[in-house]
Amino acid sequence: MSFIFGLIANALFILQVLLIIYFITSFFPLNPSGFVAQIRGILAQLFEPIMRYLRKFVPSIGMFDLSGLVLIIGLQILQAVFAGLAR
Repeated sequence: MSFIFGLIANALFILQVLLIIYFITSFFPLNPSGFVAQIRGILAQLFEPIMRYLRKFVPSIGMFDLSGLVLIIGLQILQAVFAGLAR
């Protein structure tokens, strides 16, 4: 059973890394037909539904959207829980 919890913790870590990549690519203008734009599109399909849901509850501060920050903190908490269960 600890193997499954460890696997889930690792998957949550990978999601965190992908979310950070999504954040970084959102700061730069991309060529729509470029490789990085395609990767960002895939990541947007993965993360935008979750972030859209969080935007209903998390207020923006000026032009800053905090839903991504809430999502990454939530992923870190879940990862810590599953990593603890894996031991």
